[in-house]
Amino acid sequence: MPAPSMGSRTPRPVESCPSDGLMDERTDESRSWSNARAAVALVALLLAVYLPGLAALPIVDRDEARFTQASRQMLESIALPAAEQDRRPLILDDGRLAGGLHAGGLTVPMLGERARINKPPLVYWLQSTSAWVFTAGQPLRDAPWMYRLPSGLAAIVACLATWRIGVGMGSARAGWLAAVALGACPIMAWEAHQARSDQVLMACTSVAMLALSRVWLGHADEAKACSRWAWTFWIATALGVLAKGPITPMIAALCIGTLSLAAREIRWLARLRPVVGLCLLVLITAPWVVAAASRVGFAVFFETVRAETLGRSMEPMEGHGAPPGYHLVLLPVLLWPASLMTLRALRLGVPSLRRPIDPRQGFLIAWIVPAWIVFELVTTKLPHYTMPLYPALALLATRLATGDVADSARSEGPVPNALGVVLWTLIGGAICIAAPIALGVFVDQPDARWVCWGTAAACLPGLLLAARHAWAGHAAKASAVAAVVSGIMAIGLVGLALPRADSLWVTRGIARAIDATAPARLGAVGYHEDSLAFLARGRLDRLSANAAEPWSRSHPGGILVLPAIETPPRAAVYLATVEGWNYSKGERVRLRVYRIPGPEQ
Repeated sequence: MPAPSMGSRTPRPVESCPSDGLMDERTDESRSWSNARAAVALVALLLAVYLPGLAALPIVDRDEARFTQASRQMLESIALPAAEQDRRPLILDDGRLAGGLHAGGLTVPMLGERARINKPPLVYWLQSTSAWVFTAGQPLRDAPWMYRLPSGLAAIVACLATWRIGVGMGSARAGWLAAVALGACPIMAWEAHQARSDQVLMACTSVAMLALSRVWLGHADEAKACSRWAWTFWIATALGVLAKGPITPMIAALCIGTLSLAAREIRWLARLRPVVGLCLLVLITAPWVVAAASRVGFAVFFETVRAETLGRSMEPMEGHGAPPGYHLVLLPVLLWPASLMTLRALRLGVPSLRRPIDPRQGFLIAWIVPAWIVFELVTTKLPHYTMPLYPALALLATRLATGDVADSARSEGPVPNALGVVLWTLIGGAICIAAPIALGVFVDQPDARWVCWGTAAACLPGLLLAARHAWAGHAAKASAVAAVVSGIMAIGLVGLALPRADSLWVTRGIARAIDATAPARLGAVGYHEDSLAFLARGRLDRLSANAAEPWSRSHPGGILVLPAIETPPRAAVYLATVEGWNYSKGERVRLRVYRIPGPEQ
């Protein structure tokens, strides 16, 4: 069997950059990958992956439950009648800000009765706006999918920006393939179904880097085009700050600094309009900073900011610590199938920053490498932290796969290529075949089990075809086929199997037990997950075992959730028993649900 190679297309030379960053669309092929039909096809493919499961998937612990409940309370603070709102003022309680459910308004997100100022407000504004639109301003009619919709749309924006960066580099085909492979990779498909801030951050960062690439590749004498992209850059960067703090400006600043050092040139920065741009950034972000700090106190606000930035950098937070190299180890899995050429493309791309600098490859490397080093050095680590760098990684890989850059390593022999293809195929098998089979064995529900196994069976032929293309050296074809396989996996697992796996959704079982009641408050012993707060619309009390009896006396009409081994209060009325897996803790639970009779009962 012949050893795999990286394709036989003749690499295109690096030409002078198009005047406004757009590719040279002189060929029919380039036009076909950069026109409106290509955009429609890309959006349609992404919607096919992201829409299934958006409404059917229950609220996921823990982060999604926190974001959705905080956004719901923000919506209620402006949509509920004043008589139905809980506006108790914010006060410091045991070192933490506490207040009424709706005390924060649009300025300070509230999770239950606690202020949640450790996350900027943009995602809460987007989610609450989405719910307001689809409920016609009636919060009691909301549903989880309304809060997830901004994440799905943001994922599509990030992929479209990835494609347009490729177009601007004269690599429209590679850009489109990068966008498809990126959109179908496991972490993107999952995060697009989650009502969290990560996809919004990724969209803001991708648009900012799209604008920065156009300014970097543009000609200095084209003031109008550069001005348009400069404004886009600063607005997207400001929105990135409102989405997740310093991440977007950090990535952009490191990229700008690296490019300037490599090119030994700073005059191009004038095209970014830095003075006016920084003023615009401050103008967009400062009103919320001032308003939030005024509500909670400047000392409390800036201490929270310090803890979320320097604190996360210096020591692990919430137990999420890992050594340097953590993100690099996860990259081939999380970015699959775009990871086929990633490591080779990185190795070949780093020299592009040497003089004379390759402006296109150099931009992608400057986007990736400095920020990646920072993420590896930061003590607190989670798999999704490096997602804002994934568009550049996907572009770097697909530009090599489609022959838009030279592969100078072809003469090194077959071992690296063969080993890479084998590892890539094994990772794909683990994600698309082994994971669905394992989930099917794990879940108790027959319909979920058969969906899992059917998903694995549907993925197998495509994975074998992708592996065959990869071994034959057709990296672009392999990536395209594998993207379809990854999309099928996402639709099967996230869209169909997981919503049917009742044993994973303990809180949904509790909701079904009380769907005929309207509890004034919910108390829980042992099982304290945030999805319960969403179920109780923020009116959740996390109790110790010996607090259940006094709680029941002071909350007539409430709902009490107890471990099955606990003795219920004397007045409690049994409703149901719920069993399943608390996946946040990795343990099986058996709970009983009780109603506390009200005065009229």
